[in-house]
Amino acid sequence: MTTLQAPSLDVVKDVVQSTQSTPKKKRLNPLHRIVTLLDLPPVREGTDRYRKMLLVMSCSTVGEALQELKSISSPIGGGFDIRLAEKKGAIRLAQYPKE
Repeated sequence: MTTLQAPSLDVVKDVVQSTQSTPKKKRLNPLHRIVTLLDLPPVREGTDRYRKMLLVMSCSTVGEALQELKSISSPIGGGFDIRLAEKKGAIRLAQYPKE
């Protein structure tokens, strides 16, 4: 019969640290410009996602888009909708040129 040994303290610390450290999401800079790449959103027409993406595509900056998304009636939108529009290829975020 074999005896079970408890894991060493270093192994336990590594496991605990790896589960506790989740990467933080990158925040959107409200000063970034929104460059529209498509005429219409690449999602099904008539859905809330379509309406939000159309709103994001009509804004000129991220800050303006966030303000508009927060002001619409339910469901309220946010940074996720801007990231999704970028991921789907509807928009591209660009920095203002530094002076």
